[in-house]
Amino acid sequence: MVVSALIAILEGWINKIQQEVVKNTGMRPNDEGFDDRVEAKIREVVQYIEELVHGFDFGNVIIAY
Repeated sequence: MVVSALIAILEGWINKIQQEVVKNTGMRPNDEGFDDRVEAKIREVVQYIEELVHGFDFGNVIIAY
């Protein structure tokens, strides 16, 4: 149950970031470079976590998801 809740939270958060990239750039999900922009935004958001123990790993897991 906890895992499915976490998945729902992550999917909602990633979807919000994708929508933000669409709004700010005019790109669409199938456009070349869209995924790179989304990844960059995710890294920007989790950057402060990377300084914590295993924070970099957490950021990479989120990107991989």
